[in-house]
Amino acid sequence: MRRNVLSSVLISSSSINKESRLEKMMNRWYGIKVGVLVILLLLLSSVVFHQIFENYVPYDTFAFSGTRGDEEVFFLKSTETIEKLESFGINKKGYLNRLEQVEKLLFQEGYVVKYIDEKELAALPRDSVLFALDTISLSNNSVKDIENYVSEGGFLVFNYHFAYNSKSGFRDDEVIRRITGLKSTKKNNHILSKEGMFLIPRILSPITQNIIPFTKRVELYTVDPLPVFISDKGLEPDMKLSNWTLSSPPLIKGNMEASSEQAGAIWHGGYKKGNWTYISFPSYSLFSIEEAVPTFRTILGSIVEYASKTATPISYPYIDVKKVVLVSEDTEYKYSSFKNFINAAEKYKIPVSAYCVSSLAEKEEYLPLMKMAAKSPFIEIGSHSHSHKKILGTSVENIRLEVKKSKEIIDQISQRKITGFRPPREELDDAMINELIDAGYSYVLEKNKGYLYPHEEHEGLYIIPRTATDDYQYLVSLEWGQDEIVQRMIFETEFITSLDGIYSLSVHTHLMAYKNNIEMLEKYFEYVSKNSKLTALTGQGLIDKVKKREQISYDIKQTAKNFLINVKNKNIDSLEKLSFRVFWTKPIQIENVRSEIRGIGVTYKNNLKARFTDITISIINPLSSLNLIAEYSLQ
Repeated sequence: MRRNVLSSVLISSSSINKESRLEKMMNRWYGIKVGVLVILLLLLSSVVFHQIFENYVPYDTFAFSGTRGDEEVFFLKSTETIEKLESFGINKKGYLNRLEQVEKLLFQEGYVVKYIDEKELAALPRDSVLFALDTISLSNNSVKDIENYVSEGGFLVFNYHFAYNSKSGFRDDEVIRRITGLKSTKKNNHILSKEGMFLIPRILSPITQNIIPFTKRVELYTVDPLPVFISDKGLEPDMKLSNWTLSSPPLIKGNMEASSEQAGAIWHGGYKKGNWTYISFPSYSLFSIEEAVPTFRTILGSIVEYASKTATPISYPYIDVKKVVLVSEDTEYKYSSFKNFINAAEKYKIPVSAYCVSSLAEKEEYLPLMKMAAKSPFIEIGSHSHSHKKILGTSVENIRLEVKKSKEIIDQISQRKITGFRPPREELDDAMINELIDAGYSYVLEKNKGYLYPHEEHEGLYIIPRTATDDYQYLVSLEWGQDEIVQRMIFETEFITSLDGIYSLSVHTHLMAYKNNIEMLEKYFEYVSKNSKLTALTGQGLIDKVKKREQISYDIKQTAKNFLINVKNKNIDSLEKLSFRVFWTKPIQIENVRSEIRGIGVTYKNNLKARFTDITISIINPLSSLNLIAEYSLQ
């Protein structure tokens, strides 16, 4: 009995021990599986987190983002330049005073300047901005240090005859060409200041965008001939030089007019991992003319601001087209010539604007012409006053007649609500402006204003500047043949549109639209119709694009693999083929751009040499935001 009990106990104990060992093994295996599962989940989550981080988490979400500090900039106080100046018998104070003057301009823009000499170049932080102004002499070692600084990510701002000299000899523009890739033409290598010079800003530029479109062209003072550089690598100047006329570049050696290509005065571009801005004039030009100082101060600040960002997005000036021309007619004396203008526009399918004198437009003999124009899809009708008599300084009643009554008459004749006004003799004052706004005009085509892009100069009223040479100058003041005039019109078109400005040509019924003079306009229309880069717009068509551009904004954030681009359309209309350009301060190549909303197409085109990408969105809805994901790689 005892034996059986003991046996059963032993058997039971043995069974328990076996179950305990099995249970331990099972628990151990279960623990291993759980551990493996946890590890797999951690790995999977880390992969997912990594993907999210790379694709959707902007660098500036975290404190370790490593953005460029843009409050401090470095100035090279070049000992080697001072020694070269002294060898020429020139006191160093002039050079040092210039640096101090530019330092003051930057200080006013919120930047602190730290001076360094050549010995400190090699140790400069590669995410900094270095100004090397008026540095006419550098040793080979210093040049090498500066080139290394830029190639490894630095931002160099330099000017004029940079490093033309060394102790061992004369280099000419060798270093400038090497860093910038710009070329100088040795035959005509300097622009002269014989008739004075002005700077005209490019509209589609990260350096001049802060002064566009409200600043007129900037007067430039220099007693030195300026070096001429051109680009065959897709680089476009941020500012060009002109002379006393807005549409012409100044003279070069030999008293020949410079070409549009030779007129570049401020450029920017990339060099390996870094960037540069080159200014072709000496630093004293930045503060020599009091009226120009605020603009130059803004430009200097904009250069540093641009240097502090990886990406700078800017809308195309005309939303969906690149270069725009506006041809208009003052429909006044020889009113019957209006027919020639209408026929030429319809023959070449060129949209134009006609500003009519209402006292003539309402005459029975001219009513058929007005109806003909009103039916044409290529003619916009506007007002050129009621009587074409002097308006400035007259009574309020007379101003109202010339401005408001003329609109009412032309509205009735054309069965349209006209919006454009062209003042006789290009005269405009506050009293006229008040009446124009009250009458419901949206824009005025005025005189040459010294700027190239329309803007709301008065609340509720946009001003379109006349940028082309008036046909009165061509046909009355100048003794030019027809072919010479046409070639000049084409030259001015190419010069002004190269800066993204509006080429606005104003002709008259008694001049270029009269008799066989219309042949000149037809030849110009033929040129426009064959040039795929040019788009002709009416005055109101132009203003519509300008207004829409003002209601677009961008925000770009960078992740490890993508740029997240948010586009806001604050217009009450949808926009088709919205184009904008993103300027990069790193050697970035966009690999793909897609919209987060299906059905919205996005196209893009890289310019690797000039470091920008053009992006076009097929459509963006009214009062909405659109997110784009742009994949990128570093070159």
